[in-house]
Amino acid sequence: GYKQRRDLPPMKLQFGFKDFLKFPGIQGCMTKMILGWECNQDHHLMESDIAEAERRVKFGFRFVGLFEHWAASVRLFHCLFEDSYWQGIQQVELENTRSPVPRVEERAGRFPRIADEADDRIYAAANARFR
Repeated sequence: GYKQRRDLPPMKLQFGFKDFLKFPGIQGCMTKMILGWECNQDHHLMESDIAEAERRVKFGFRFVGLFEHWAASVRLFHCLFEDSYWQGIQQVELENTRSPVPRVEERAGRFPRIADEADDRIYAAANARFR
């Protein structure tokens, strides 16, 4: 989903997370990828685009998981796509294998919240479906 844009000037050495979120084309990344565009494609999302992405999340995917509910998402995936849930799941799939990277819950307060209307709506649709 992410491709280097060659039409932009080189990045500064000091480039933070907040800067990344303001980078051209990053807003609506998740929405764009659901619709088949690249994440950083400089495409202005219209209301009809966002509505179509929401529809796809609600009705077009056999599986929707949430990163912050990793273990439950893995279990759901196995239930949907394997004949025998208990034989197919591996304990390592449920663990945080990226230690010492803190869990999402521990990192959440460290990053600035930047509104992204399109992706916020897609996340809300995914969250409602996951519940």
